Amino acid sequence: MKALFLSMLLLTGCSGIELDGLNKAFVPSNGGIFEIYVNGIAESNSLKKFSILPALKTVSADDLEYKLYARYIAKALTLAGYELVTQNAQITVYLSYGVGEPGIGGTKTGINPFIRHGRYCVLEAVDNEKSASAKRPIPVWKTTILSSGPSDDLRRVFPALAVFAKHYAGKTTNNSEAYEITEDDPQIRAIKTN
Repeated sequence: MKALFLSMLLLTGCSGIELDGLNKAFVPSNGGIFEIYVNGIAESNSLKKFSILPALKTVSADDLEYKLYARYIAKALTLAGYELVTQNAQITVYLSYGVGEPGIGGTKTGINPFIRHGRYCVLEAVDNEKSASAKRPIPVWKTTILSSGPSDDLRRVFPALAVFAKHYAGKTTNNSEAYEITEDDPQIRAIKTN
């Protein structure tokens, strides 16, 4: 995951488009600004009824941190037109998340370097019906959302990652796309509300 994160940082391009008020840019994360990198690939996104489970066998569905992040992702997907169900889910969304080892970062000018932490959320949706028939997981889409900044507090950053799950889950990006979002953005508040 560390190699993927570093590769995405290097390959990220900048542009001047907006996505629901999110400015596409490359700005160092400090204060209340998060820089976010999104990469998605999708074979299909027509299946909308979902359940969510931890991607790692070492994480229990009863883990408090997992439950918080799964709630944020479920809210994001619901806002994007998906439906969380307890039975007869068409897809299972497997959620993984974490914080990478710290590294040295800085500003665009290279002045005042600081410790940077890579934070990530990976969502992989599997078609339940096809997987049962094939007796192996059949993925239909995968969305990788990364952030880099001075904080290793994933609970603080994760709602911002979830905002981009709302926009990119089940979609293919041309490549890794970079955005910035402020911590007080209304979309983050919407993700945090029950």
